[in-house]
Amino acid sequence: MEILKKNHIPFRTKVIIEGREVDFLVGKRAIDIDGHKQDVQKNIMLVKAGYIPIHFSNKDIIDLLKAKSRIY
Repeated sequence: MEILKKNHIPFRTKVIIEGREVDFLVGKRAIDIDGHKQDVQKNIMLVKAGYIPIHFSNKDIIDLLKAKSRIY
């Protein structure tokens, strides 16, 4: 979330789309940070509603932040 704020990227959190919660909405990208198996039916619903489902695991986020900190 801090990365989005720092780069002035508009986003919303905890958005409900057709009764299902998405962690972050960035434009038409519905981003979930999952510590569990993906919900295929939710992904299908998001695509039909015009969104692009993107999933990151907690480990993905930590790895991306570590990699970013090494670049700077």
